[in-house]
Amino acid sequence: MHNDAVVQRLSECSNMSDVVRSSFFTIGTGLGNARLTNRS
Repeated sequence: MHNDAVVQRLSECSNMSDVVRSSFFTIGTGLGNARLTNRS
C-alpha cells in the first residue's frame, strides 16, 4: 500500500528518466511525501 505521493511519482517514471532526484508532497485526506533517486 502506497501513499498518494508515491503513486504520483511512480506514474511519472516514464516521463522523468532524465531527472536524477525528485520529490513529491501531497495534501489530501492526509499528508504524503516521496523522494526518489534514479539510478544510472
